[in-house]
Amino acid sequence: MTVQADRRRSIAVPEHLRVRLPGLEAALDVDTVAAVIERELLGGGADTVIVGLSVGTIWVGEDTCSLRYRVRLRSPATGIDSEQVVLGQVSSSGLALRLFPHDPALSTLPQALDRATVRQTLAAVGLDPRNAQVTVVHHPRRGACVLRYDVDGSRLFAKVYGDDATGSSVAAVQSRLQNLSGSVRFPTVLAYDPNLRLLLMDAVPGIHLTQPAGVGAAGHALAHLHGQHVAGAPTRTLSDDLADLDRALAVIGRFRSDVADLIRGGISEADADASDAPAGVLTHGDYTPSQLLWDGTVVGVVDLDDMCVADPARDLGRFIAAFALRASRQIGMSYASVQVSELTASLVEAYLEARPPGQPDHTLPRRVAAYRALSLARSAARSCRQLKEDRLAAALTLLPVEADQATSAAPRLRRPT
Repeated sequence: MTVQADRRRSIAVPEHLRVRLPGLEAALDVDTVAAVIERELLGGGADTVIVGLSVGTIWVGEDTCSLRYRVRLRSPATGIDSEQVVLGQVSSSGLALRLFPHDPALSTLPQALDRATVRQTLAAVGLDPRNAQVTVVHHPRRGACVLRYDVDGSRLFAKVYGDDATGSSVAAVQSRLQNLSGSVRFPTVLAYDPNLRLLLMDAVPGIHLTQPAGVGAAGHALAHLHGQHVAGAPTRTLSDDLADLDRALAVIGRFRSDVADLIRGGISEADADASDAPAGVLTHGDYTPSQLLWDGTVVGVVDLDDMCVADPARDLGRFIAAFALRASRQIGMSYASVQVSELTASLVEAYLEARPPGQPDHTLPRRVAAYRALSLARSAARSCRQLKEDRLAAALTLLPVEADQATSAAPRLRRPT
């Protein structure tokens, strides 16, 4: 059979990974995968045929590789197309497939999407569920699945977690956050269902930041979050972050040792540069431009699942690294470097201006730079495990490593200019 490859993506499989997982190349061939899906998941009947298939997210694990497929189905009887997400995993045993929403990491997700359950969830917060529409907004590789409910002009969001401990902790901490009138807003927790592991929230109005003009407000919003005294968030240290990265690099080293060495070189000074952190504050955990929504003068801060007590420089460094990666892709590395330098100065200045008075933090700039490097290293590691060469190259270019070292260690990478 021949299937159209929707949104074709060029994927280069490293030689060492090809040897470890000999079935991976077949799992990336749309015709081969379509035949397996039709035979194993669709029953091989003529009621529905596959007319398009694209390979989405890829993630290289220790001994497996997980994949997402977006499959376009057609009913020969009606000629109507529909879409279905299929989750795949390649191991030494071959390719295993399952239809979404059956995700082993989110065992309550099918129930959360059931129409009867949706009606009960919305009725519990006083909404008429008869005309409710539920949409899967984001089903990440790791973490909660985001759902959207549209109910007669009202919009709510929900997150389904893999375990109750995480869901109940996020719900408890988030419910204690205080908005700053006319300036900063967080999602309001409406309900948490421990059986479904489902957190229901209102929708924060606004649009995403697309230009650096709002950096000052981003700094003010972060200072407001850091000034909140909310119990219950886990503690996160630099050692924890470095240990997580080291585990990721151990996996990468098994199929791209050159990249693992290059990333290690980029953060070689981070431990020393950020070792003298002050007492931790409540941090966002993944503070990037995509987590901010702008509604006039009000900044909405969303996606609070990774909140933790940590060095305030962690959020600042993460924001700057994310902005730098986006700017390098949009306007090129040479222009981005100037814009990122200006953003860094503006963000830190606005943050310090809005932060409650206290002891001077003379080492903050050095720690921000260390966390920026660490965030870029994590982005590089993630891109490598997703087999995204362009994004890997961009992250490595921004890391503080020598260009000739990068070129010799990773000659296959196309480095932006």
